Amino acid sequence: MMLPEISVVRLNVQLTKKCNQRCVSCNSYELPSDDELSLDEFKSAIFQASNLFHLKNIAFTGGEPTLYRHFKEVASYAKGKAENVSVTTNGYYCTSEERIRELIEAGVNRFSFSYHGVGTHDAFTRLPGSEARLRKAIKTAARLRESYPHLYVKVGTLFDGQMSSAGGRNVFWTFAAKQESICTSSFWMTASLHSQARSCRKTSA
Repeated sequence: MMLPEISVVRLNVQLTKKCNQRCVSCNSYELPSDDELSLDEFKSAIFQASNLFHLKNIAFTGGEPTLYRHFKEVASYAKGKAENVSVTTNGYYCTSEERIRELIEAGVNRFSFSYHGVGTHDAFTRLPGSEARLRKAIKTAARLRESYPHLYVKVGTLFDGQMSSAGGRNVFWTFAAKQESICTSSFWMTASLHSQARSCRKTSA
């Protein structure tokens, strides 16, 4: 019997466990990172997957994927194997237009920024100043859509007690609306409480 053709919509590739943040919902930064695959090993895995399936999106995750030492090289390779190349990032190292342009020119055409609560982001990441840098990264990426019309920018936010309130949501959507190059449909939300995130981490420990 002939099996139906399978189309893979998204291939997730965890490039590294390294992360500069210490989010309460994640222990990636505590895990050893000396077992990272080499650039050639990642290329081989992507090559094999692309030969088996039609890849619509290769999504790089972490840790913080931009900390992978060969990120631009692997993104460039992935560009030729899928319709889209995306990166899920905390935005800490993407505050300058020059840096984001580097990633776009390397092959990334989708950015997904992780935003863990307006006014509570720093407490969640346990990295002072991380919210200010993230907001700057989002604004910079939004502006660059004028030069790169096919660039897709998405922001994911964690709804804690403050964000679940009408006031908290209004603060977030006011910020979102000011980023004129980002469609509101590009924003996704995850309904979750900080306390739930901590519980999950304790359970997995």
